[in-house]
Amino acid sequence: MLLALGTAASLPAHAQLTAPIKNGDTTITVVGNRKPEAEMSNWYVAETPHVIVFSEKSEEESRETALNLEKLHFLLSALLGRLDEPDETIKIAVTMIGDVGAFERLRLTDLRWQYGPFPKEFAKTIYYDPREDGSVLATTNDGINLVLRPSRGRPTNRNCVWGNDGDPPLVSFVGVHPDVPIEEAAKLMPVNELAFCQSAESRLYSGFAQNYLMTYLPAAYPRWFLQGFGEMFATMKAGENFVEYAQLPPGFFQVMEHYGDYPVTHVLDGRYLSAKGRSWTPFHAWLLVHFLYFSDEWKPRLHDYLNALARGADLQSAARAFGNPAQLQRALKTYRGRKLQFEQMSFPPERVPEPSVRRLTQAEPGLIRGRLELG
Repeated sequence: MLLALGTAASLPAHAQLTAPIKNGDTTITVVGNRKPEAEMSNWYVAETPHVIVFSEKSEEESRETALNLEKLHFLLSALLGRLDEPDETIKIAVTMIGDVGAFERLRLTDLRWQYGPFPKEFAKTIYYDPREDGSVLATTNDGINLVLRPSRGRPTNRNCVWGNDGDPPLVSFVGVHPDVPIEEAAKLMPVNELAFCQSAESRLYSGFAQNYLMTYLPAAYPRWFLQGFGEMFATMKAGENFVEYAQLPPGFFQVMEHYGDYPVTHVLDGRYLSAKGRSWTPFHAWLLVHFLYFSDEWKPRLHDYLNALARGADLQSAARAFGNPAQLQRALKTYRGRKLQFEQMSFPPERVPEPSVRRLTQAEPGLIRGRLELG
């Protein structure tokens, strides 16, 4: 059974942090190798059958992140026909570390995965590496304010915090304390600025979905499809017995108004990869894949296109599966103005087991950072 917890011997703490662990195994329990008086850090590790999460967030937040990623694994397995399939792959190790500045100072370089290319306004706060000893995924603890048009007044704080109710927060501003009454804060707001908050969890969900596709259904996917597929699940909302996906991402209309439409022909022939001309963003990728995925007319063409690439066809030959690009461009433009579809899936809560959680010692977080930097 795919999501059944396996049994495993207890391992030393350092093995948990550095050694690969197969899906289904649980190794969170540590005995004998730590003195009772060991000084503890503010880090937690939460583990499920398919993911290990290292986080500087609270114990409850770490548990919730791991649980939601396990729910996302269940959702993807159901959508892609892999429920209850045998799973011998290595668990993905997820790390949530620092604020935007601290994350950037790590200078993590993507060697086996490519991000974008997106405009500089879409700061890179995600690191992914599909390593042989287990995939690694990392992002910040808090979200980031994406500033499409800078303020002529007080600047926007780069960091933002997503609300516990799942609603996007108001953009936070440098020098404005959160306890300041809204009437007073309004006087200090930036002038003529266009910005919105992108949650750290959305980056994890997007990267996790891409990793799932490349792990369980590897193929010669074009980068635009991987990006759009990931973004479809970036807005996932999870309850006790349901998950929603493909919701409209926060900031979508601001991005589309600011950057405008993107030529479909430049996507299909690969010109978007040069980062020249009009700006290609994660939101354009979301729109294109969302349209193709939910359209009864166009989804079969998407399958034909991906199958052609899998057989070794070049971009131009594979693109013939879509027919006339001008027709696709018109359909996409019309689609953008509709009330866009999303889906909700219910499931028995016991299909997604509770994570095991423990607090790390002061010495252990160094191993986590070292594993990321030495990738």
